[in-house]
Amino acid sequence: MACGRLCPGCCGCFKIRTFPIYAHPVSTPLGWLKALEQQLYWSQLAGRWTGWLEVDGIRHPWTGAYGNRDRSWGPRRWGGPKMWRWFSINLGEEMHFGGIRLGTDAGDLHRGWVWDGTRATSIAEWRLRTELADDGVTQEVVHLQVADKEARTYDLRGDVLRVADIGRPGGTMVNEGLARWTYQAPGGGELTGYGICEYLHQLDDSGKPVVGVE
Repeated sequence: MACGRLCPGCCGCFKIRTFPIYAHPVSTPLGWLKALEQQLYWSQLAGRWTGWLEVDGIRHPWTGAYGNRDRSWGPRRWGGPKMWRWFSINLGEEMHFGGIRLGTDAGDLHRGWVWDGTRATSIAEWRLRTELADDGVTQEVVHLQVADKEARTYDLRGDVLRVADIGRPGGTMVNEGLARWTYQAPGGGELTGYGICEYLHQLDDSGKPVVGVE
């Protein structure tokens, strides 16, 4: 159980029971690693959270909440990548997705993992189609096909519930989106859960992304 003050007027206690454990070591070709200028090691824990969060004296309990613990080591330079699309998706205890599509001058880097209830498999490609708000940068609906390295594909739809612009250092915009995700299982069933769809944009002088949004 971890407890502490999170921000002025906020505190909380949390405990996580983890499912898969997946680490992303440095296995990138040197040219891509130089282009990325990002963290050198990255691990994620998907699990079921219990605990509480207190804001302005009001306590909000959590029971059976699903989410990821994300941890990275090394430099993180916001201006390094041309864009990124980062996902953390939890569909109950049955299925979890985590990873990133990151744009560089050497091409797009696809990294991540999928947990299908029994094993974790690396992701080969994040295939995206995004419906945007009128401003041309804010994600509203994400149509996502995930291909893993065992030649399996997963079709998901993310309906974005809210987006927070978490800062614009220089010409960089980061839109942090919370989405309700649905997955159509091959057998015809549907799984529903929640998770993150974070879009980073590098903006030109007119305020438009230098890389078009897929």
